[in-house]
Amino acid sequence: MSATRRRLAEGARDESGIALVMAVGILFVLSITLASIVQYTSANDRNANHSQAGQSARTLAEAGLNNSLSVLFAAADPSLATLLSPARTSTYAGGTATWSGVFDEPRLTWRLTSTGTVRNPTGPGAAAVTRTLTVNVPMRRILTQANSTGAWNWIYASLSTGALCDMTISNKVDIAAPLWVEGNLCIEEQAIVSKGPLVVGGQVTLKNPHNRIGSSTNRMNTVHIVKGCQYSNNPLHVPCHGPSTGPSDPVPADADNVFVAPGGFYSALPDPRVNFPRLTTAEWRVKYGMAMPGPAFPCYPESKTGTPPAFDTPSDVAAVLATVPPADRTVYMNNNVPTIFNLTPATSYTCKSAGGHELSWNATDRVLTANGTIFIDGSVVVENGAVNRYEGMASLYVSGTFLIKNSKLCAKLTADKSDCNLDPSETNWNPNTTMLVVHANGNGSNPGPEAQVSAGDSVQLVSGTFQGGLYGTNAIDITTTSRAQGPMMGSTVILGQTGYIAFPKIDVLPAGAAGLPMPSLELDPPQDFG
Repeated sequence: MSATRRRLAEGARDESGIALVMAVGILFVLSITLASIVQYTSANDRNANHSQAGQSARTLAEAGLNNSLSVLFAAADPSLATLLSPARTSTYAGGTATWSGVFDEPRLTWRLTSTGTVRNPTGPGAAAVTRTLTVNVPMRRILTQANSTGAWNWIYASLSTGALCDMTISNKVDIAAPLWVEGNLCIEEQAIVSKGPLVVGGQVTLKNPHNRIGSSTNRMNTVHIVKGCQYSNNPLHVPCHGPSTGPSDPVPADADNVFVAPGGFYSALPDPRVNFPRLTTAEWRVKYGMAMPGPAFPCYPESKTGTPPAFDTPSDVAAVLATVPPADRTVYMNNNVPTIFNLTPATSYTCKSAGGHELSWNATDRVLTANGTIFIDGSVVVENGAVNRYEGMASLYVSGTFLIKNSKLCAKLTADKSDCNLDPSETNWNPNTTMLVVHANGNGSNPGPEAQVSAGDSVQLVSGTFQGGLYGTNAIDITTTSRAQGPMMGSTVILGQTGYIAFPKIDVLPAGAAGLPMPSLELDPPQDFG
């Protein structure tokens, strides 16, 4: 028993140290917990301060973007590449904003970047807190313009050579559209001018009794003929003898087969006169450098299918895309595309560039889509033997010649889709919403692709039909079996057997048509924030 008591007493003495050990352990655990709490609290505080600094940096970056947008939208020329370069830094309470922009000209898009910077709250040696924001601002050219000159409501012949006939109307042509001839006008065979206004800067020769201007039952309201009229075998009368001007007039009324309402005849040109465009080389080059799609603004790679036109030779396109400033591009307008481009080939193609500008062809449905100002540094043909339709509002410029052969290119089809609907009523073709204006600078007298048309022509229709506008530096030749509906401007206009010629009034034109300046670039709302 005594031995047992001794062992129990010794065990009790040994347990007296457990309390100390437990106390030390508890204190150690509490210390770690306290340290963790302190560290966690400090980290949260630092994170909160850093997060607040990040928010401040983002706010500064947004202020920088606002500065960039303000400069961009206030600029007279928002396409100026140096407008937002080099970068600028603005200082605010608490930090700075560094902002700049890069202009992607082929895509007509500004890429704006702004970085906000504030002091790092975690310590003086820590890197500053920054936030960077970006945004894209696309630009575009408008697709339509007002017909401010009024010129595109006329058939216009610019030649005034002194020859007896600077423009001749023959066969069974009936012109019921506004007609302006700078020089002398001849009317022969069974041709007539049935509606006006008519303006002739020289004399009018009506070669046989079938020819007339107006009629006794439908007199013209406005006729300007400066140098008199010669009807059939009668002598030249200066001024023309139309309606009797009074009892003292010795010549019978309407003696020259020119039937004009009282007060509607003038022997002088209108004042002010219509401002008809005659494109200079410099103006052609402006169109070349700014057209899209065109040499400077080719198809987007992701929006190109099939074989769209070669807007210029590959070497010239490469040079154009690398040339700065844009004004220098114009030296590459040299009409050197070696092959004639067919707008309506057997296979489809797609070509889209900035701002909705497009030239695409659906060979299955035979529909050409054209929007914007388009430039091809060569010659163009429509020749697929079919009735084709186009959509959109476009001004097409070709350095060479333009030919429609054995084919039709219509804005509006007949109900059975077998022909162009040439009824001049606006309920059929509305040129203010669907209009293709073709401009050709070439001459069939030149060798190579230009010689696809007759000598002296810029535009020719051979057994073809076209509904739209035509401009030729040289002659517009609507041959015997062809028809055209729409305004035409050339050195002379040969109308063949096109029958009744009339078209609806045109108030709106495709952007960049001759006589109108290229529209300036406009900014679209910012997008793609990042």
